[in-house]
Amino acid sequence: MNSSWVTYLKSGAWGVSENLAYPLLMLIATPIYLSLLGEVQYGQWMLVATFVSMGGLSGGGMGASATKDVSAHRGKNDLTSAKASVQAALFVSISISCLMSFLMILLLYIDLSSLFALIGDSAQITAIVTFSVILIILEQIDTVFVGTIKGMERYDVAAKIEIIFKTLIVVSTIITAYLYSDIQKVLLVLTILIFFRLIVKAIAAARLLGVKILLPKWDGNFVKKSFDFGRWSWFQSIGGIIFSVGDRLIIGSILGPEALTRYSIALQLAQQIHTIPSAAMNFIFPLISRKIKKNGNNHDSIKRLSYNLIKINIIISLLISMPIIIFSYEILSLWVGTEIANTTSFVMSVLAVGYLILSLNVAPHFVLLGLNVARFVSLSNIVGGVITLILSIFFTPVYGLIGAAISRTMYGVVVNSNLIILKNKLNKGV
Repeated sequence: MNSSWVTYLKSGAWGVSENLAYPLLMLIATPIYLSLLGEVQYGQWMLVATFVSMGGLSGGGMGASATKDVSAHRGKNDLTSAKASVQAALFVSISISCLMSFLMILLLYIDLSSLFALIGDSAQITAIVTFSVILIILEQIDTVFVGTIKGMERYDVAAKIEIIFKTLIVVSTIITAYLYSDIQKVLLVLTILIFFRLIVKAIAAARLLGVKILLPKWDGNFVKKSFDFGRWSWFQSIGGIIFSVGDRLIIGSILGPEALTRYSIALQLAQQIHTIPSAAMNFIFPLISRKIKKNGNNHDSIKRLSYNLIKINIIISLLISMPIIIFSYEILSLWVGTEIANTTSFVMSVLAVGYLILSLNVAPHFVLLGLNVARFVSLSNIVGGVITLILSIFFTPVYGLIGAAISRTMYGVVVNSNLIILKNKLNKGV
């Protein structure tokens, strides 16, 4: 086997191990959480997760920008500029996430108890928003350090840190739930561990760049360069956030925490159809970016590599999705019991079809980002997210969870337009 492909396989394997660790742990932990916290408190936790997912709006796309800039500067053996890019990305990310968090705090002065009356009372909603704000800031800073580590193509480092802390998070939150049966104490433990994870990633990123510490720093030139690419990744994340949290917010406010719990359970498995190929192929983005900077005229090799990766993408997606689509009832029965399986299995099958369609876009997505075609990727994500949200608004009140699941399928249909753009780009020469 070609040594380059061995490297790609290792990067992909570390990416998969990193992103599979948490779902596998949650596969074991979810029934335990449900028994210790109940569907209502678990649904409140899922609302926090939904708000934190919305935190991508506050990151400015700086995680992807860090990956792009660090890999490009590494291709030119210029780690000094890579460091400056990361510091600029940190400055932008912290500034925007703090502003976003301030706006979320203002929501506490709105009558949220009526908007999410089925989720909890006013005090509970206040606690949910407070924890969400803190977690959003931590997670958005985290993305910059992760982007730096991956820009250096050290997927092993990123995976080891993530696996260790995700294991600690699951074990610690289960123990806390067992001792107190209190969702707020569970969220406090979660927040503390995520803070320490951030510190470890910051140290790892600094060492890879050969510096003692990475602090946010304003540098007009590097901030502009970071934002030139990051803004499109930011817009892309808007579409992704609308897709990933819009229907859950609608379900939580209209159908209540029990329905949100069951929908979230179905999502945990169905979204792996996209998560696993995405994790396995995340290395494509910095790889293509570095190759272009290093030997930009070698169009044929990039074209061959891209088409081979797309074929692998299709095979992986089909292998993962078919068992979930066909055996959804059996899987849910074994996992969380027949009561939830009876009401949720068809929902999971529909979600799995939607994620299969979406997962076919993984390799094209990363290749286009590496080719610096972030604008169209962003626009397709936004259009797909808006269409999904509109359908969910109309379908969920009428058809319940099935309506929300059907709405999700349209996102993948829209973003697969990336395949057409990629084909034209590769045929014309990168």
